[in-house]
Amino acid sequence: MKKKSIFVNCITLVLFMVVSFTFVSCSSDENDKDVEVTLDTDNPQEIDGISISFQLLNPEGIAVKSFKEGEEIIFRLTISNTREEKVILPPTGVFLGGGDGNLFRVYTSDNKDMGKPWDQIITEATAHSAIDPKSSRTFSCPWVGMPNGESAKQFIKQDKRNPLPKGHYYSQFEIIMDNQKKVLCKKEFKI
Repeated sequence: MKKKSIFVNCITLVLFMVVSFTFVSCSSDENDKDVEVTLDTDNPQEIDGISISFQLLNPEGIAVKSFKEGEEIIFRLTISNTREEKVILPPTGVFLGGGDGNLFRVYTSDNKDMGKPWDQIITEATAHSAIDPKSSRTFSCPWVGMPNGESAKQFIKQDKRNPLPKGHYYSQFEIIMDNQKKVLCKKEFKI
C-alpha cells in the first residue's frame, strides 16, 4: 500500500511539473513577440520609441497607391528615433530587409516575385546604424531609374529595371529593431 501511495505521489508530482513547465514555456512576455505592422497608411507607426514610415512615391514625390503604366515608383522608408537616447540598430544589411535582402521587394497579388529596385545596400553595411535622439534616417530607391542624390550613397543598381506591367502588387519586407523585434512592412499598390 505504501509503495502504491509513493508511486501515485511521484506520478502526480511529475504531471504537475509537466503542466507547470508547459504553462511557463507557452506564456511569453509581450516584449518578446514579433510585431507585425502593415503600413497601409502613409502615417508613421511608432513601436518602442521608433517611428516607421513606408511610402510609395510618384515622380513628383507624392505618396500614392496607384501609378500610371510606365510611371516611376520611388520606394521610401523613414525610421525616426523618438527616444531620448541614441538607438543602435543591427547592421544595415540585417535590420533592413530582415537580413535576407528583401527591402522594397515587390510581388504580384498572386505572390510572384518581381524583384527589388536595387542590387546592393552600401550604407554602413558592415557597421551598426545609429540614429541620434529625435532624428531619423531615410532610405529611398526608384524602381526604374538609377539612384541619385542620397539614394546613390545607399544603394547600388547595376541596371535599370523594366517598368512593372499593369496589375496589383505589394511590397513586403521585415525590419529588425534594436531589441530584435521583427516588424513586417507591407504596402499594396496598383498600376
